[in-house]
Amino acid sequence: MPRASRCNRGTNLTAEEALLLNWVAPHVALAYRNLQRLEPLRAVADQVIPGPQDLERIGLTPREAEVLHWVMKGKQDAVIAGILKISIRTVHQHIAHILRKLRAESRSSAGYEAMIKLKGLESHPRTG
Repeated sequence: MPRASRCNRGTNLTAEEALLLNWVAPHVALAYRNLQRLEPLRAVADQVIPGPQDLERIGLTPREAEVLHWVMKGKQDAVIAGILKISIRTVHQHIAHILRKLRAESRSSAGYEAMIKLKGLESHPRTG
């Protein structure tokens, strides 16, 4: 097939490749712009998501609190396993315990329930 155009890196493109690139480029640019808009939101979310020490206050073990913290930050089980240097099966077990303790049906609802419980603790501070 004859080469139809050159990209900015000096690579020759076929007419089909050039057409595909012209079709995909606006979508990639839009995705990039959307990602740029998400970065400030991620920074704010990092300030709002409770740390493991806070999550221990609602009755979770230290490890369960760490797992829930990473779940709330949007990490997948395999990533959490890597961060905490535990097996994925262990992450699953911790999540099952978290769901049971917080009476939650999903990972998302566990994060929600944790936030509600923490808010309740803030409105009724410990005495003593």
